[in-house]
Amino acid sequence: MKVLFAAVNAKYVHTSLSVRYLKNYVKQNGIDAEFSEFTINETKDSVLRKLYMSDADVYGFSCYIWNIGFVLSVARDLKLLKAECKIILGGPEVSFDGRELLEKYPFVDVVVCGEGEKAVVKVLKRGKKINVKSAFKLKKVYVIFICNLYADKNCFDTIFNIFDGLYT
Repeated sequence: MKVLFAAVNAKYVHTSLSVRYLKNYVKQNGIDAEFSEFTINETKDSVLRKLYMSDADVYGFSCYIWNIGFVLSVARDLKLLKAECKIILGGPEVSFDGRELLEKYPFVDVVVCGEGEKAVVKVLKRGKKINVKSAFKLKKVYVIFICNLYADKNCFDTIFNIFDGLYT
């Protein structure tokens, strides 16, 4: 399984630490993962093309107030192009209304609320069975992993190199 974590930043000079942390934590748990960064000023088609060409099985998006509309639009179109892929949303903009998001946007497979490292690994280790357990009774079966909203100090078993890929 190949995982791609995607960040859509407000500006080119901004960078996302979350996708780096997630990539490193997931890789430490034996799962192939990469990350890509974009800006909200890039065209949707350009971002969609790069995501599609990465040929990932799972796409994880970091969602913030400045990118949620763009992320949802890209994720919807990505699911149309690759129906078998899994879409994971996380970040502060989706952490408070996971159920509503899953009801409103059926192309979203997983919403991670709170700290994502351990939750994402649990989701990814389920492989193709990501949709088999539900936190809520809906028309379709979904997964919501709700983690401790406060940082779990035991989550970071090793020190991550957060600068990995920062200047490439």
